[in-house]
Amino acid sequence: MKIHTTRLFVLAFSFLLVTNISNAQTTWDVVANAFSFSPANITIIVGDSVRWTNTSGSHNVNGTTTTYPSNPESFGNAVASAWVFTYGFTIAGTYNYQCDVHVTGGMTGVITVLEPGDASCHMVVAPAAGSTLTLNSSYTVTLRLHNDSNTVITSIPVKFSLNGPGNTPLNEIWTGTLNPGDSVDYTFTSQFTVADTSDSTGYGIADMAGDLFPPNNLATVAYVFSNTNGIENAAGNSQLNLAPIYPNPASNNLSLVISGNKVDGDAIISLISVEGKILKELSYSNLANDLQVNIDVSDLPSGLYFVSVVTESGSAYRKFVK
Repeated sequence: MKIHTTRLFVLAFSFLLVTNISNAQTTWDVVANAFSFSPANITIIVGDSVRWTNTSGSHNVNGTTTTYPSNPESFGNAVASAWVFTYGFTIAGTYNYQCDVHVTGGMTGVITVLEPGDASCHMVVAPAAGSTLTLNSSYTVTLRLHNDSNTVITSIPVKFSLNGPGNTPLNEIWTGTLNPGDSVDYTFTSQFTVADTSDSTGYGIADMAGDLFPPNNLATVAYVFSNTNGIENAAGNSQLNLAPIYPNPASNNLSLVISGNKVDGDAIISLISVEGKILKELSYSNLANDLQVNIDVSDLPSGLYFVSVVTESGSAYRKFVK
């Protein structure tokens, strides 16, 4: 396995963290132009703000409860030209609004404000870890989702794919009622087709906007590949074993042991911040046995961090506290 190939898992994991964290307390832009709001419909999280900018003509934003009694609260400004109006939403719900001057022409908008939550993907139930997957074959995928927050969750965007760049991820939305502390298995309505066997690591994601703790969104799993004649691809013959990190919490040094039936070839070990930034990266080549690694973390400030490990036996990550 080449170094640039093994980086795929690290980059995907980092992107996941950054994407989810950036959703918190965001300002969303809407343009009032001619006879429409653009975009007219947006979904945000409690604590986010919407900034309307009037770029042409005389308009206003009217989301008052007098005009729309079902709105959780009132917001809006006066009719004028060349203005910028910003409003922060603190109550979840659906908000309708209009331009009073051009409402008869359809100049309206809708803002859906969601409560932040914390949903995680605990595991990929199917295809199960260690299953043999065949190139160009399709498989039913089931993820186990969990509500880690103290509020009821009614929808979770979910994703599944293999790390190979030629694969097309499944993207769907689970809907229902998931109470705090409960789990649910979600089976995708579409099957996943294996189009690229360059990396044997699969991943499931609970990609909830405004997630309070995005690092637990990701579950990884290792598979065995075969061609159409049933001959196994050595790149996926065994699953990576990553022992618990110690000590945890860490002070100056962090130790981890990587093992498996086939820990050989290349390995990349990355230290990642909770924001998804790769802080340190260690590369190893021509491995022939188990690997014990010591990482100096004395220069890190206190906080939560992650260690990502990618080898030819698979991929895994662990979290630790400094």
